[in-house]
Amino acid sequence: MLGVGIDIVEIERIRRAVERWGDRFLRRVLTEEELADCHRAGHFLQSVAARFAAKEAFVKAIPGDQARKLPWHEFAVVRSAAGRPLPELGERARRLVGSHHVYVSLTHSEAYAAAVVVIE
Repeated sequence: MLGVGIDIVEIERIRRAVERWGDRFLRRVLTEEELADCHRAGHFLQSVAARFAAKEAFVKAIPGDQARKLPWHEFAVVRSAAGRPLPELGERARRLVGSHHVYVSLTHSEAYAAAVVVIE
């Protein structure tokens, strides 16, 4: 196993960022596909927060501090046809992970969103 990362985000924090920065914040943090998935989900802010948490959890799962310099779009979470979260890695993120597999789990409530990333 390469690493495990976990993160939790307050939905209110994401709501304030979206209110303040709008699309600028959303497009900086999320890929187009992630943003579309969040709009389709029916609980937009919770979906954005869960993906934000997943990106933070991915950085924590990489040993050392190499991943801290990755752009937000290097790690994305999209939905499979069955609705399961699937990680998508950019070129730089793939180099850090190497031949390891990446797994992601998302969850949220009204107040919090959380994610776990396992790299094995």
